[in-house]
Amino acid sequence: MSYNKKALVFSDLDGTLLADNHYFSSLTKQVVKKMYDQGMMVIIVTARQTNDVLQQGRRLGIDKFGGIVVGNNGSQIYNFKTQEWILNEYVPRNIIEDVFTKHFNKFKAKLHFYSDTSTYVFNEGKNSLYWAQVQGSDYVVAHNVEEIREEITHFTMVLNSNTTEAESEAFVEEVKKSYHGQVEIIIYTDRVIEIAPLKVSKGNAVKVINQYLQVDPKITKTYAFGDSYNDFSMFMAVDEAVAMENAVPELKQISHNITRFNNQENGVAHYILDNILKED
Repeated sequence: MSYNKKALVFSDLDGTLLADNHYFSSLTKQVVKKMYDQGMMVIIVTARQTNDVLQQGRRLGIDKFGGIVVGNNGSQIYNFKTQEWILNEYVPRNIIEDVFTKHFNKFKAKLHFYSDTSTYVFNEGKNSLYWAQVQGSDYVVAHNVEEIREEITHFTMVLNSNTTEAESEAFVEEVKKSYHGQVEIIIYTDRVIEIAPLKVSKGNAVKVINQYLQVDPKITKTYAFGDSYNDFSMFMAVDEAVAMENAVPELKQISHNITRFNNQENGVAHYILDNILKED
């Protein structure tokens, strides 16, 4: 049976559906429940790790509503209703081993490898440790690739802040030359690269879910809410892309609309109330 409701919503979490304290507001929870009560789904699509995105889904009540959550920027898609993975992809082990060998102790970039439950790094970093703590994931400083004992959903390469434009371009070209066609290479900025399983992205997750639910495009309008660079592909995959008031300028430029309020002020909830749940 096809999904034939008037709206299907995809939303990022941090900086979008979540407040800065990393919790959902009462209003957000109420609006999500009202959406599901009317048969319309709100699907969270986030970079957060598998265990944490499942927990966030439960906090929002999506497990009780029989909804869907997306983690690791699209590597994992879980259906609470059927308790099955719609998509569950990992980066090939040989890529992890090769990248680790090439970059360990070279100090050109910070590398963060993410599994379902852990964050692996070369050296402890304030930001990566903070996000591991926020997500409740294990934090492992790995001295050799054998210490990465789990499958990796995706990893990031963050070039040092003093990297020149020429050095950045050379680094990106080397990554493309080494791994093109084996993994998805996503260039967020001149310093930030993400490596994901082949064809995996937030945008791909939207397409996979649309096909899985058999969304009727003649009836259903798809929406996406986001605030940052990893939301670009998701914005390109929906009918109406809505940037947060607090979003990066580049995302606002490609959006169809912008929320009146930021994530601290329930921007997504207010937009849904004003534009989707309003009485026709």
